[in-house]
Amino acid sequence: MKEMIIKSLRGQQVSIGQVVTQVSIFKLLGVIISKSLRWSDLIESITSLANKRLWFLKKRERVGVSQKDLVYYYEAVARPG
Repeated sequence: MKEMIIKSLRGQQVSIGQVVTQVSIFKLLGVIISKSLRWSDLIESITSLANKRLWFLKKRERVGVSQKDLVYYYEAVARPG
């Protein structure tokens, strides 16, 4: 089990009988939350994923995949709606 302490309101600790690992960054429902509550980690993650998908698309284009298939891949994977 992992936990992130953003701000301690009362300074109380709760014991639930499990080992808890404190982390500074975690992903919750697709959103990366950092201890500092900055957007930079989320933006880096999204940018990295987009670059990987576009790189794959560019490689397929160089190999000679049809324009129709490239558009299909882009709409289905690179730009999910």
